[in-house]
Amino acid sequence: MAIPGSPAPRKPRTGIMGLLLGLGLVLYILVGAACAGFLLYAAYEAGTLGGGQPTLTSSTGAGLDEFTKLAIAALIGVIGTGFTGLAAIYGALRQSSAASNVAEFNSEVTHHLANLNTAANIALTEMKGDLDKSLAQIRSASEESLTRLKIALDATQIANRQLYGTATIYFHTLRTIALSGWDEESLKTAQSGMVAATPHSLHVDDRLRDLWYDIWQRGEVIARAAADHPAITDRPAIIRRMFDEKVATRAGKIHFRRLHFKLEQTARDAISSAT
Repeated sequence: MAIPGSPAPRKPRTGIMGLLLGLGLVLYILVGAACAGFLLYAAYEAGTLGGGQPTLTSSTGAGLDEFTKLAIAALIGVIGTGFTGLAAIYGALRQSSAASNVAEFNSEVTHHLANLNTAANIALTEMKGDLDKSLAQIRSASEESLTRLKIALDATQIANRQLYGTATIYFHTLRTIALSGWDEESLKTAQSGMVAATPHSLHVDDRLRDLWYDIWQRGEVIARAAADHPAITDRPAIIRRMFDEKVATRAGKIHFRRLHFKLEQTARDAISSAT
């Protein structure tokens, strides 16, 4: 996998000096072989002047001088040494070629590994960026959900307290009137509080909402029955009597005091479970 802009691997070059030395040695061997051949040919001619078999001694009895013999032996040694050197150069060139191929292969492998490493680092960086982005989105969504949940829980808590509070004020206002005498203004204030608390009924459970509406309806029946009586002094007695009457509600057939007690228990349980 090539990375744009990355340099291509360079092939190692064979040393020019080694090539020149090899050519010089070959020329040296060729010259030595030529000289040796010339001397052998001269010795052969000198040994066959009398027409006999070629020997190192002529037919006239005149042998080759010692210098010529040493020169021939030296040339033969030079030729052998040259061939030995040629074989050594050939082996060295083969070894150099193999080393060159290995170096080239290693260079290519290193280059490809570097490219793979770069590509892997780029892929990991992109993956990390995408993962960080996803985690940030999840964290943001979670925080937003927690905020909405907290708002909903706070609204429920407020609604539980508000509905219970207004119903209790309404209940005790009627109870105070039943014991202390008719009070038109206090009754209107308690009824206005029930009306104002109506929007909070959306944030409570069905049981609490049903009990709250039952208290409101039963309280209105009691207050209306007392207000319709012409004698103001008899109105508290009407309220006391109706407090103890059992009537059908969604919580069962119970009297007003018991209905308020059930509302108190339900509101207390709802507030405790939400905290």
